[in-house]
Amino acid sequence: MRSISLFSWLIAVFFSISVILASGQCQSDQRRLLLGPKNSFNSTSLGKLVNWNKTTDCCSWDGASCDAGGRVIRLDLSNQSASAPLPNFFAEFRNLTSLRLSSTGLTGRLPEEIPHATTLRTLDLSDNKLLKGSFQDFPLSASLQTLVLSDTNFGGQVPESIANLGQLTRIEVARCNFSGPIPESMLKLTQLVYLDFPSNNFSGPMPSFSSSRNLTQLDLAFNQLNGTIDSTKWSGLSKLVIVDLRKIKLSGTIPPTLFGIPSLQQILLSQNQFSGDVLPGLKSLILSSNNFSGFIQMTDILKLRNLFILDLSYNKLSIDGSATNSTLSSFPNITTLKLASCNLTKFPEFEVPLQNFTSFLTVIDLHGNQLQGPMPLLPQYATYLDYSNNNFSSFLLEGIGNYLSVAYFFSLSSNKFEGSIPSSICNSTYLQVLDLSNNSLHGPIPHCLSQMSLSLGVLNLRGNKLGGVFHDAFPQDCMLQTLDLNGNLLH
Repeated sequence: MRSISLFSWLIAVFFSISVILASGQCQSDQRRLLLGPKNSFNSTSLGKLVNWNKTTDCCSWDGASCDAGGRVIRLDLSNQSASAPLPNFFAEFRNLTSLRLSSTGLTGRLPEEIPHATTLRTLDLSDNKLLKGSFQDFPLSASLQTLVLSDTNFGGQVPESIANLGQLTRIEVARCNFSGPIPESMLKLTQLVYLDFPSNNFSGPMPSFSSSRNLTQLDLAFNQLNGTIDSTKWSGLSKLVIVDLRKIKLSGTIPPTLFGIPSLQQILLSQNQFSGDVLPGLKSLILSSNNFSGFIQMTDILKLRNLFILDLSYNKLSIDGSATNSTLSSFPNITTLKLASCNLTKFPEFEVPLQNFTSFLTVIDLHGNQLQGPMPLLPQYATYLDYSNNNFSSFLLEGIGNYLSVAYFFSLSSNKFEGSIPSSICNSTYLQVLDLSNNSLHGPIPHCLSQMSLSLGVLNLRGNKLGGVFHDAFPQDCMLQTLDLNGNLLH
C-alpha cells in the first residue's frame, strides 16, 4: 500500500510540474524587463500596467503573453498614453514575436534592433506622431509578417533589402515622411496581402507588384510617383479589392486587365494624367481630373449595374445621354453621380423619374454642362444637388422644398430659371447652402428664408429680378455667413 501511495504521490507531482510548465510561469528576468515600461510610462495613465507588480506572475499581466518556458513572446500596450521616449529595453526581449505599441504617445527614435529582431513577426507602432525612425538594411533572417507604422514620423528611403522580408503580408506606412523610389525588390514580396503607402513623398516609377498574387489592397495615393502602371501584370492579382492611385502623376493608358479583376470593388485614379478609352465594370469608379478624352454613350455606362459611385468629372470626355432607353433599374445601387464638365447636352433619360429613386441616390453633381429644358425632378433623399452652370429654363417646382427634406447643398446658379421662388423652399430645413443666383427669377423673396438662417450658412440670390422688400428679421442665433442679394430690384 505504501508503494502505491508513493507512486500516486509521484504521479501527482509530475502532473503539477507539467501544469506549471504549460502555464508558462514568468521567469525573473522577464519580470524585471516588463517592469521597465511601467516605470518609464506616464504614471497618471498606466492603463493595462496598473496591476503589474513583483508579487504576481508576469505571464498573467494584462497585455503580456508568454511561451511554455515563461518567456515573453507578445506585448500589447496600445492606447496607454505613455507620453515618453520609446525605451530601449524592448529590444532585450529575445523571444518576442509580437509588439504592439500603437497610440501610446511615444516619442524619440525607434532602436534599430527592434524591427531587426529575428523572432519578431508583428510590429505596430502606428499613431505615434512624434516617434521617429528609418529603415536600415533588413537581415536575411528577418521574420516580420506585419509592419504598421502609419501616422508616425518615420522617414527616409525604403531599402532594397526589404526583399529579405519574405514572409511579409502587411505593410502600412501611411502619412509618414518616406521619400525616394519604391524599390523594385518589392517584386520579391510574394506573400504580400495589404500595402498602404499613401501621403508620403515617394518618387520615381511605380514598381511591379506582379508577384504579390495575394494582394487585396494597393494604396499609393498622394505621392510623387510617375510613369505608367503597365509594369504590373494585373490579370494575375485575382484577389485585389481596392486600388488607390490618386494624385501621383501617372500617365499612359489604363490596362484593360485591371478592370477585369473579378474581386475588384474600388479603383481610385483621379488627379493623374491617364488617357485612352475607359469602360470599367466596378462598384466605385472615380476618374475625375484627368485627361481622358473621347465620346461615351450613356448606354455603355448603364451596363455597370453594380456601380455605387460614378465620378467622371473634369476630363475631356463627351457623354451622350440622348440614346438611352433605360429605366432607373439600370443603376439599382447608385449613391453618387458626378458628371461635372462632361459636355452633357441632354439630361440622361435614366434619371427622369428621379422621384422614384429614393433609396440610394444622395449626391448629384452635373454642373458645368450644356443641359437644357425643364428643371429635372429631384430624388427625395438627396443631400447634395448641383445643377449650376447649365441652360435649364423653366419655373421652379411649386413643391421644390419637399424634395429637399434632407439636402444640405442645392445650387441652380447660372441657368435660365424663371418665375418666383416657391415658399416651399423653406421646408428644406437642413440646407446649409442655397444658391439660385444668375437666373431670371422675379417676385418677392419668401419671408421664411430669413428664418432658415438657423441652419443656412450661404444664401445667394444675386443676379435675378427679385423685387419688393426683403424681410431681414433674422433670429438672434443666426448662422448665416454669406448673403448676396446684389443685382435685383429690391427696395
